[in-house]
Amino acid sequence: MSTDSLDNDKNDTVLDKLFSLNNITPSLVKKDISLNPFKKKTFFKRLNPKSIILSNKEKSEKHSILKKIERKQSVSSLEEFLLYKNLKGIKSDRFRAFKKLLKPNPKKILPQNLVSQTPLDYDDSFQDNSNEYIYDELPDDYKPTDLNNNEFIDVENTFSKIKGTIIFTHGYRGSTLRMKDTKERIWIPLKETILDKKSDIKDSDENHAVFKRVLSNGSLNLLPLPNNATKHKLLLSPNKPLLERDKDVVATSILKNIGPIDIMSNLIDKVKKCNKEVQILEFAYDWRQCLELSAEELEEFILDNCNINELNRNDIHIVAHSMGGLIAHKVMTNHPLWFKGVVYVGCPSFVSNILGPLRFGDNILYNKKILTPEVNFSFRSSFYFLPQKVKPQGKEKYGRKYSSSSYVFVNDKDFNIKYDLDFFDPKTWMKYNLSPCVNEDLRNTEFKDIDFEYSVEEHYEYLKKILPVANNFLNSLEYNADNKSKYPPLAVLYGNNIPTTKGCRMPNQDAIRGSDWDNYFYGRGDGAIAEKWLLPEQRGFRKVGKFSSKEGHVSLLNDIEGIARCFDYISKEWSNNNKK
Repeated sequence: MSTDSLDNDKNDTVLDKLFSLNNITPSLVKKDISLNPFKKKTFFKRLNPKSIILSNKEKSEKHSILKKIERKQSVSSLEEFLLYKNLKGIKSDRFRAFKKLLKPNPKKILPQNLVSQTPLDYDDSFQDNSNEYIYDELPDDYKPTDLNNNEFIDVENTFSKIKGTIIFTHGYRGSTLRMKDTKERIWIPLKETILDKKSDIKDSDENHAVFKRVLSNGSLNLLPLPNNATKHKLLLSPNKPLLERDKDVVATSILKNIGPIDIMSNLIDKVKKCNKEVQILEFAYDWRQCLELSAEELEEFILDNCNINELNRNDIHIVAHSMGGLIAHKVMTNHPLWFKGVVYVGCPSFVSNILGPLRFGDNILYNKKILTPEVNFSFRSSFYFLPQKVKPQGKEKYGRKYSSSSYVFVNDKDFNIKYDLDFFDPKTWMKYNLSPCVNEDLRNTEFKDIDFEYSVEEHYEYLKKILPVANNFLNSLEYNADNKSKYPPLAVLYGNNIPTTKGCRMPNQDAIRGSDWDNYFYGRGDGAIAEKWLLPEQRGFRKVGKFSSKEGHVSLLNDIEGIARCFDYISKEWSNNNKK
């Protein structure tokens, strides 16, 4: 909610005391009352009584929704729509991470017991001797709730008790990619700094100004920005077999930080400091490829680095960020006994706003020439984020799966009118101009200044192959009741404090074909992943320990207390299981 709207709410609170709605007349003139005594600006505005009543009704509805959120009750998509109805835009989570650099963090300066709140009883007697964890059956309408009560969590003690192995893995665009022969770094390459000297962006831009302030401290002078030649090396050919690895490129390491921006470096260092005995492993993969390949590589990685006992429970925990959760979850469903626990950090069941980069391209900070629509379209992994269309059941008008729906576009006047498209049908892409890769008209108009490496026909054949592969992979992530005694405890750290784009408002269904996709609607989330899209809950796994965080998507792993709560939950689940 904008500052202006908050100020208006305060003003209206004052006005409510001055006027009774029962005595409003059409000739009423409202004088703008400022709560700031030093603000001299005043003006007169004639108001319609109906608009005042509607405005107060909307405030009352928003107040009720906020109270539900405060009580940690479930909020519907319609209520989220009403809550963020007047929101016109949000800042990139990547920019938010930069801004965070400028703010001091008391948790890094003060002792933990001075920063945290009340002490939490900790079971120091936990001894795990069981191989079987009972995954209780829960009703279909059961929804896991937020377990974060902000009580004190002994981070050091929690991490010190972890035994065996912890594997950390990353998400989309989260690893360093190099050319295999020359070792040249193509993601993210070190040929240009964060501020392109040729950039024509003005200092008036707020984010650009933030970058310059940070640069003045000398902290970002080595932060990489891809050069234009990188595009051709990142691009995957649509003519190559989908399940064939790119032999020219290798993933060498996780991007634990980008310059001074920490992603998971502090977390890993903290665990190592607290626990000298646990084995820490980092799994990096080529995030462009099909997730089947990445899951196979993770299986091979575990077999090569861990002494696996196929018949009994193994002491392996995995902490997976974003898309890494899809890969880790796939391996867990194939080999549930391999894991003692899984921590999902901002992991999506789907991400509808992947449609933007596929349609318009994406930018890396201020460079818009690398991640063109064709480059994003060539990444096999992009299609694993698409929402799956769900057939309506009974009297339903729109299909729902668990608590999630597949619609991305809604009517701009009536939120109850949804345009529910099947994104796994290639014909949908042609009909609604979802990518210039499969539309010649878009190439000749909107994208006439971009050179495409491959033809529309080549990309359409590729699209017909990748969509069913991605769809089958997503279907394989579903909960299987036959394995309920084998699944390990599952914990989720997610953001719910930042308005997150969920879709676009359109005047009608045909308007989707155009380029006006900037009238967004929002829900609660981490700036990239809405809380209603979370894995594994949206795949039928209802027995999940969910812990909310105020961090954005990129910096969720900075919430070390949140990660500790997830491990504490897993530990207590095993402890409670042994007492049954």
